[in-house]
Amino acid sequence: MRRLLTLTTLLAGLPLVDPVCAEQVFSFQRAAGQLPKTVVPVSYGINISTDIDNLKLTGQETIQVDVRTSTTDVTLNQAGLHLAEAVLDNGVKAGITQDDAAETATLHFPAKVSKGAHTLVITYSGPILKTPNGIYVDDYTAPTGETKRMLVTQFEVADARRMFPGWDEPAFKATFQLNVTLPTACRQLSRMMIEANCTAARKVDFSLS
Repeated sequence: MRRLLTLTTLLAGLPLVDPVCAEQVFSFQRAAGQLPKTVVPVSYGINISTDIDNLKLTGQETIQVDVRTSTTDVTLNQAGLHLAEAVLDNGVKAGITQDDAAETATLHFPAKVSKGAHTLVITYSGPILKTPNGIYVDDYTAPTGETKRMLVTQFEVADARRMFPGWDEPAFKATFQLNVTLPTACRQLSRMMIEANCTAARKVDFSLS
């Protein structure tokens, strides 16, 4: 009887862990999101040129992707951009359908893209906004009293898609290499390290992140 009482007391002192509250192991396939998980980005090489006077940008990005399921369609995020061309590593061009309401673009290839590593090159353009979303313009007053203009980026929570097409959902992790061409009179400030700075063309290459 004493042994039973002791066992009951020990069990009563154990913390009860609700399975729902226990730490969940991350599962890419079960992660929330709207994009198909058939194609996964590995790295982005993004080149953009900015026109601060006309509030426009042009860009070309090279995306290394892992095709996990053979498919003819590749869907990724974009918001307010115009995708002019998408080319796979073998030179095959995709048809492009943009859904601005869903903030997506779907690339349609004439034949199934095989599983494995591929390179996707996308040429695009878009606006530089006046609201704090994606890449936007901000006018400020300098200490001299002069009104000046700067470009700022704000990618959280889902606004990276306003500066470049990509898989803009938390489950999709990838590295980035950003190269920016600026007006010669501008200077750059960033938390990312600068890898190269070409003063003649005012082209700034940021380190991989």
